[in-house]
Amino acid sequence: MNGNDEDLHDRFAALRREEGAQAPEFARLFNTREERVRRWSPAHVAAAAVCLAITIATALLLVHGPWRPQQGQRAPVASITAWKSPTDFLLDTPGSELLRPMPELGFSRVDAKAPAPENKNRQAKRKVLP
Repeated sequence: MNGNDEDLHDRFAALRREEGAQAPEFARLFNTREERVRRWSPAHVAAAAVCLAITIATALLLVHGPWRPQQGQRAPVASITAWKSPTDFLLDTPGSELLRPMPELGFSRVDAKAPAPENKNRQAKRKVLP
């Protein structure tokens, strides 16, 4: 070791001794049961009792609340077929009315809008001479 290394070694040793003097004893870190019980003040016990009472009251209210149906009654259930998605309106796009009806084979929408053609198989009426 050179001079710099010995100097660092001495400084770190001094820091270790200083920390060792300030550190608590190992036995004090693990308190005995009696010391832990003494930490509970009356305020702690009262706060724990209040929390327990609130928890019990909430549980009873959830089980026997006024919104619960009486015995023998059933809560109304909505039909799944009546349900509508909140974003259902996004599916109505411009021109969607053209896509809704099922297409028919052998039929065109253009034919439906055009005037019906005369029947070619029908014979033309002849004028009868007097």
